[in-house]
Amino acid sequence: MTEPPDGVTGAADGDGSSVPPAPERLCELYTMLSAPRRWYTILLLATATEQSLTVRTVAKRITAIQEDIPPSHATGAAYTNRYNSLCQTHLPALDEVGIIQYDAERKRLTTGPSFPLALVVVRLSYASYDAMELLVGTMRSD
Repeated sequence: MTEPPDGVTGAADGDGSSVPPAPERLCELYTMLSAPRRWYTILLLATATEQSLTVRTVAKRITAIQEDIPPSHATGAAYTNRYNSLCQTHLPALDEVGIIQYDAERKRLTTGPSFPLALVVVRLSYASYDAMELLVGTMRSD
């Protein structure tokens, strides 16, 4: 069995300084958000002016972001790869846990009941990452 880090004790220690276990739901959410295309999907839905988006729109925007090109140039194999992975893997997975609602026949997606929580986790993660980058940059310049 692996020992916890210094200063972290479990409830069995009985010294009053225990750290509660991570909520299962939050752990599941972090696992679900482990793919960048899922993060981009959540952020695209959060900033959309329409109530729902097409898979085509999401795939084009993700291709543009990941390839650093304008969405109008997001075509070919790079686009097709993202479109297929969204349809076959990412969107069904996000739908299964309620982050989005995905209509596979119409190839449209909208926010699901767990979307607000997922969006908070994504935004807080970005903010935390930015803060860490700033801190590391400050430490390097000392």
